[in-house]
Amino acid sequence: MICARSSTRSAGWGGRRRELAKAFTALRGDLEQVLGRWAHERRGANPRVSWDLENGGRIALERLSAVVSLYVLQKKYADAERSEEKRGVPEERDPEADLI
Repeated sequence: MICARSSTRSAGWGGRRRELAKAFTALRGDLEQVLGRWAHERRGANPRVSWDLENGGRIALERLSAVVSLYVLQKKYADAERSEEKRGVPEERDPEADLI
């Protein structure tokens, strides 16, 4: 996972959120130039976009409260994520919930 952190401590919470939004938008644009249009998008407080790769893997970019994260998933994890998306499983659901 690659994370980009806000470097301006004096900007306050709103300033850091704007910095993270700008970083997310810039990274998304750079990835889109290389990988094309993303295959899946989640909007809201923690936006995430993902690209499906030719080898079955997936690259995802997500903006969280304090970081922008880039994930590279191998095929088996990408397949599980795609399956959950198709079935409408909420993204915030705990994957270990069924093990209890």
